[in-house]
Amino acid sequence: MKIKKFLFVFLLFSSVKTLLANPPLQSSKPLSGTIAHQRDIEKLIAITKNHALESMTLDFSYAGRNARAFLQLFLRNTPEDKLSLITKLDILHTYFDSWPCFQALSHLEALSVSHSNLSGARVNIDNFPHLKKLIFYATEFTTPPKLSNLPNLEALILSGANLVLPPALNKITRLETLDLSDNPLALSPELSKNPTLKNVSLSNTNLKELPAGFENLLQLKWLRLDDNPLSQSLDFSKFERLETILLKNCGLTKLPLLSNAGTITKIDLSHNKLTMLPENIISLRNVRTLYLHNNHLSERPKLNELQHLEKLNITNNHFTNPASPVIAQHDDSYHQENNSHTRTNIAEILCTMNNASFDSIQIDLTSAHDVTNTALPQLFSLLKNSSRIKKVRLTLGK
Repeated sequence: MKIKKFLFVFLLFSSVKTLLANPPLQSSKPLSGTIAHQRDIEKLIAITKNHALESMTLDFSYAGRNARAFLQLFLRNTPEDKLSLITKLDILHTYFDSWPCFQALSHLEALSVSHSNLSGARVNIDNFPHLKKLIFYATEFTTPPKLSNLPNLEALILSGANLVLPPALNKITRLETLDLSDNPLALSPELSKNPTLKNVSLSNTNLKELPAGFENLLQLKWLRLDDNPLSQSLDFSKFERLETILLKNCGLTKLPLLSNAGTITKIDLSHNKLTMLPENIISLRNVRTLYLHNNHLSERPKLNELQHLEKLNITNNHFTNPASPVIAQHDDSYHQENNSHTRTNIAEILCTMNNASFDSIQIDLTSAHDVTNTALPQLFSLLKNSSRIKKVRLTLGK
């Protein structure tokens, strides 16, 4: 019995001694640091050896042309088992004249390079079997990055990269999010091999027509094509899952075809050349946000049947019929605005309030023509009995 007790105490003491001599690595918070000198990299290597880092942000603002050499020094001198733990890497404000070798970071799930200059480098994103998200934001290229062996890539963001040619996407078969916005593209991207796309942003890319293969994106939910010369008619009737369409400043003269519009909750057609809206706009039965401001509409749209509508802006049009109030949201409050060419009447305010939901309202009746002993009490009664409206600002004039 005494021997067993002695052995138990000895083993326990040995275990505690070993634990104290070799404490377990602790997973730390994401590491973020500015790299300006070689000593900064040496500190980074020491930290990485003693911590299980999963996320790292490196800012090379003051490294100049040494940025690539510093990064390679870190990758060469950090044990492979520690590098394999890093799943997210953000690189900021760097200049690479040639693309670093990232083979040791093959376990990356997210790689981001932003506000950088890669115009002298041939960027090859190759053999990252775990990479799900790749971002190059406000980063200049001479040629688009080469993408290959990325079987799990779900999100590709190349925004503000000064690209003239789009990247080849034919080998990325699981892509769900694509953002090529703010690039002066001379050619449209080829999307025929990317039917899994759900979110697409091609705003300000000199797009004159929808990209090849666009009709195959039947899982599309979110689409942004702002600031493109897309003056031709657009047909979105095949996209039964579409929820958001952003088409601001596209030179449109006709409303896009939206026959399967039951899923759409937001549509922005502002800053176009629309002169009229078809009567079937009420098919947007679930829309909550509708922006039609800065167009050439001559008649006010009849939107009373859009019972889920929460945000509406139709200001700066060419209306000739009496104005109904325009509801626009700013900082979660709703305001009534008059069109400069028309007047507001209480009857249409009542109609709008019965068919829209909001909790704060500002009504300006200084130019209203039907402030009567009947209409005004109706307005007050509706405001009083509303269960949702909590804040009212009413201007009646003299």
